[in-house]
Amino acid sequence: MTSGRPSLNWWKATWLRRAWKRYASWIEEGIYFFLFLVTLWLNLWPRPWAADTLVMEGRLARLHEDKPQALTLWLRAAEYLPDYPKIWRGIASLAYEAADYPTVIRALEQLSAYESLLPMEQRNLAEAYFQTGDLAAAADIWLALMRDAHVSSPERVELVTHLRRINLDLARQAVRVWLEQFPDDPKALQLAILLFASRDPALALDCFQKVSTISGQSHSVYQALGEALTSAAHQPGDVAALMRVGQVLGQSSEWDLAREAFEQVVVQAPEYAEGWVLLSEARQQLGQSGLEELEMAYRLAPDAAAVRAAWGLYWRRAGQPERALPFYQALARQFPEDPRWQMEMAETYAAMGDVALAVNYYDWAVALAPQDALVWRYYARFALAYGLDLETYALPAARKALELEPDDPETLDLMGWITFLNGDVVQGERFLQQALIKDTHYMPALLHQAQIWLWQREWESAHEALLQVVSQSNNSELVLQAQRLLEQYFPQR
Repeated sequence: MTSGRPSLNWWKATWLRRAWKRYASWIEEGIYFFLFLVTLWLNLWPRPWAADTLVMEGRLARLHEDKPQALTLWLRAAEYLPDYPKIWRGIASLAYEAADYPTVIRALEQLSAYESLLPMEQRNLAEAYFQTGDLAAAADIWLALMRDAHVSSPERVELVTHLRRINLDLARQAVRVWLEQFPDDPKALQLAILLFASRDPALALDCFQKVSTISGQSHSVYQALGEALTSAAHQPGDVAALMRVGQVLGQSSEWDLAREAFEQVVVQAPEYAEGWVLLSEARQQLGQSGLEELEMAYRLAPDAAAVRAAWGLYWRRAGQPERALPFYQALARQFPEDPRWQMEMAETYAAMGDVALAVNYYDWAVALAPQDALVWRYYARFALAYGLDLETYALPAARKALELEPDDPETLDLMGWITFLNGDVVQGERFLQQALIKDTHYMPALLHQAQIWLWQREWESAHEALLQVVSQSNNSELVLQAQRLLEQYFPQR
C-alpha cells in the first residue's frame, strides 16, 4: 500500500540546484583554468609531435655514432623547444665533440638561463670562448673554477695550462689563488717556481725551498732552477743570473717562460749579442720567426761563436743546409778540438743528403771526446734518424753513453728504445722503466713505453700513457707524435 504523499526530492528542494544552474559555466571554466596552471607548473603541456620525433631520431643517431646527424636533428628540435634545458645540454655535448664551438657557446648560454652549468660544461664553454677568440670570457671562467676549493690538484694544473695559453700573468694569478687556498700543495709550488722564476726570483726561490722540504724535490728542472734562482734572488737585475734562469727554462722546453726571461735580458743589456741569440731561439721554438733577433745579434757580434752557431741552425731548420754550412765550417776551423762543431757539420751534411760524410764527422767527434756521453748520445740518435744499422752504429753508441752516464734518464730511454728496436723487448722495457724511475716526468721514455704497449696490444695502458704525454709534455714534437698515435689507435675515444 502506498501513501498518497509524494516522495521528497532533496536535489530539487535545495539551493544547490539553483546555484548550479546559475554558476555552472563559471565553475567549469575555473576547473579548466586550474588544470591549465597545474599543467604549466609540472611542465606537462603537450609538445609538438614533430619535436618529439626529432628528439627521438637524434637519440637513435647518437646511439649509432652518427653524431653530426644527431646534432642536426636536435638543433631542429630546439626550434620547437627553446626552453627545454635537456636538449640544449645534449646539443652542447655533441657540438663540443665536433669542435663546433659557436654552437657550444649558443647551447651552453641557453642552458645557463635555466640551470647552473656543471663544472665540465663550464670548462667546455671556456674552451669554446677561447677557440672563438673571446679570451676574456674564457679567462673569467677558468679563474672562477680555480677559486672553487673543491677543484682537484690535477684539474688546477689543467686550468693554469689553459690560462697560460692566453698570457703568463693570468697563469701567475691562478697560481697565487691556488697557493692562497692550499699553500703546501706541491704541484702549486712547482708551478710557482717555473712561473715566477724570471719575474719574482725571490718568491720562486721560497717555493723551491718549501717544496724541497715537503716532498724532497731535488730533481730535473726544479733543482737546476733552484741553483739559478739563488743568484737571481740575491742579485736582482743581474743579467747573468737571468740568462741562466732562461737557459734552464729553455732546456726544460718551457719556452714561453724562457722567452720572457730573455726579453728582460735584452732590455737590461741591449748590446749583449748572446741575449738576442737566445731570444731568437725561444721565439723559433714557439713557432715565431726569430729572424729580427738574429740580425740584431749579427750586427752586434758577427764573429761570435754563439751568433755563427745560431745562424747555422736557423738555415738548417729552414731547409737550406747549404747556407748553414759556411757558419759551421768557420766554427770547426776556429775550434778544431771542440766536438760540437764536428757534430753540427755531420748533421748539416746529412741534411744535404751526404750521410756517409756525416758518419765520418761523427766518428771524428767521438774521437775528440771519447768520454763525453752527450756526444755518444747524439751519435746514437743520428744513427736512428737516418736508419743506419743498429748493431753497427746506434747500439754501440748508446752502450757507450750508458757506460759513461748510467743514471741519466735520457741515456736509459735511448738505450731502451734501441734495444727494443733491435728485438729485445724485455730488456728494452727494463731500460725504459729505469728511465722513468729516475725521472717520472721524462716524457720521451713514457712515449716509447706507450709504443711498446701498442705493439703488445696492451691498449688501456698505452692509451693512458699517450694521454699523459699529451697533457703533461711541453715538447710539441712529442705531443704531436702522441696525438697521432691516439688518432690512429683510438679514433673513437
